[in-house]
Amino acid sequence: MPWNCDEHADAHAARDPSSWAVVLDACERSFGAVRALRPTSLRVAPGAVCVVLGVNGAGKTTLLQIAAGALQPTSGRRCGRGSALFVAAGDGARRAQRVGQAVGVAATLGDGDVDEALCVTGLQDLRAARVGRLSAGQRTLVTLATAVAARPSVVCLDEPETHLDPERRRVAGRVVRHLAASGAAVVVATHDPEWLAGLADATIDLTSTARTQGSPVRGDETMSANTDTVAPAASQARRDDEHPARATATAQAVVLLIRRELAVEAASWAVARVVVPFAVAGVLLAGLAFGPAPSVLADVAAGLPWLVVLLLAAPLSASVAVAEREEGCWDLLRGLAAPGTLLAGKLVAMWLWLLTTWSLSAVLVVVAFGVPMSAAAIPAGVLGSLGLACGIVIYGTAGAPAGRAGSGMLTALLLPAGLPALLAGTQAATPATDALPWLGLLGAYDLCALAVAWAVYPTLLEE
Repeated sequence: MPWNCDEHADAHAARDPSSWAVVLDACERSFGAVRALRPTSLRVAPGAVCVVLGVNGAGKTTLLQIAAGALQPTSGRRCGRGSALFVAAGDGARRAQRVGQAVGVAATLGDGDVDEALCVTGLQDLRAARVGRLSAGQRTLVTLATAVAARPSVVCLDEPETHLDPERRRVAGRVVRHLAASGAAVVVATHDPEWLAGLADATIDLTSTARTQGSPVRGDETMSANTDTVAPAASQARRDDEHPARATATAQAVVLLIRRELAVEAASWAVARVVVPFAVAGVLLAGLAFGPAPSVLADVAAGLPWLVVLLLAAPLSASVAVAEREEGCWDLLRGLAAPGTLLAGKLVAMWLWLLTTWSLSAVLVVVAFGVPMSAAAIPAGVLGSLGLACGIVIYGTAGAPAGRAGSGMLTALLLPAGLPALLAGTQAATPATDALPWLGLLGAYDLCALAVAWAVYPTLLEE
């Protein structure tokens, strides 16, 4: 049933704030010799709104990232109930996505409602619009809509008023009110608390580490809800143990992420602009190099598709996490999807791109040079590209904080790790060769790659 703004506007009831949604106990964070956040303790109850103030460099963003579980404290302890989401100032959705698609991903992963989120943010008429064609303020509202659709237990908004005019700041205030009324603990960092007037249950200033307003609470920086804090009525209430975003590891969520990856790349042509030139150029250059010696060309033809795929690894790695970071989506995506779900979605999408590249290159080799390949080339392509996809996702995620250059350089280290796929795939595709042992080697290669990816990926997501 479509969401009706008027029908649900006042469908709220009080919630007992005796249990905390998120607790930070003397959390401190340092980056090398720089201390970004001095020891800070914070407790926020379900349905409470905590406003965090402070000058630039005081640690507002760091505090919010720790509260949302997106950043690990150097010392101290963080614990929380249910799902948590860090929403940074920025776009929060890939530019190639449509508004409804971007919000729909968050709604499916968080078990929310797209119509509700679009209604609260006033984006109903922009449902079919491309995010990249919106103004900066409209893109910020799309980010807030994803937070509403995700239905987190804890939501940390980092300066959400950025790029918003006075009218849209009132919309942002409505979003904060709606999140709190839905039972979420809301922590908002801002330089301008006026737009949150009447919404904050407590306010702290990290510059002075003083609680400037709010009811008596435990400790200098302990936040609780006032008695008039509200939550959804029983029919709309979400228990903390229902559908936690970080525990969503279902096949439906994986398929959704795969479709998201493929749709974004297909709409932006980012990968296609790399895949086709690499495949064509690699085959043509090989033909020019070995054309005068047909016997040599016949010997190396089976390995040309694999060489193209390996050389493509570094450019493709940027689509794993760097592009998400550049468009402000990475923190939001990490909060919406469980590590295993996110790994599976990224991995399968990358596997399909690599398999497409290998297939295109193999067809070009056969057609252009008239060199046959064995029937085992097809299963070899399927198996080998899966192992390589694991490596690209792992290296691409590990190098994401360093940007495109760092990710590309780190992924270049994948070339030696990809040699088993190159050698075994070439041998399996060569006519008159017993392919079974080589296919077995590729299968073992895939199992090792998948095991390593599953073991290290959650750690890579923790910054």
